[in-house]
Amino acid sequence: MPHPLKLVVGSLAAFVLLFVIACSQTAVPVDVEPMAPEPVAVATEIPAPEVEEPEQTETAVAPPVDECVACHIDKDRIIANLAPEEEVIKESEGVG
Repeated sequence: MPHPLKLVVGSLAAFVLLFVIACSQTAVPVDVEPMAPEPVAVATEIPAPEVEEPEQTETAVAPPVDECVACHIDKDRIIANLAPEEEVIKESEGVG
C-alpha cells in the first residue's frame, strides 16, 4: 500500500500537469464568413379601445363593523364571558 503523502503529492502533480497542458494550448482561429442580418419584425402599438366609465352615483354605504372592537367594548358581553373565579389553595399555610 503506497504512502498517503505520496498519493496526495502525486495527485497534485498530475492535476498541475493537466492544468498547464490544457491552458497552454492556443485556440486556432477559424475563418468565418459574416452572415447577412435577417430582417426583424417590428411590433407596432395598437391603441386600446376607449371605454366609457359609468357615472358615479352616491350611495349610502354602511361602515364596516369590527367584531373585535364590538366584543371588547360591549360591557354585557364581557360580563357574560367571564369565567368564575377559582379558589386558590395556598400551599404555604398550615403545619409543616
